[in-house]
Amino acid sequence: MYDLNVLIFDINKTAEDEEQVKTLNNLLSLFGGKAEIKNTFDRNQLVLSYDEEKLKKWKTRNAGRTSNYYNLSVKEVREMINTLGAEQAATKLGMTKQGMYKRLKRCLEINTERF
Repeated sequence: MYDLNVLIFDINKTAEDEEQVKTLNNLLSLFGGKAEIKNTFDRNQLVLSYDEEKLKKWKTRNAGRTSNYYNLSVKEVREMINTLGAEQAATKLGMTKQGMYKRLKRCLEINTERF
């Protein structure tokens, strides 16, 4: 069994709580978490449990562009493609070539200068 961290909150239970707990469970399932409402003696409690290891892996998976290239303009990206070539420019941006061109196309469609 996993070693789970637990957070407990006292709540005033309402009719729509079960639906909200379902939605919360969908979110928490991304990193091995679970939410439930427990009735104990004279109070209702919202109990959140999560796996610290799964949460750490989920937060540090290094997806997306490297932080140095988050605020580039479309013009700068096109210059990078011209000087380095498409493959190297995409690698430098931390993207696939297809993803880079898709992003450029979307920038053109929505008429923005920020990549």
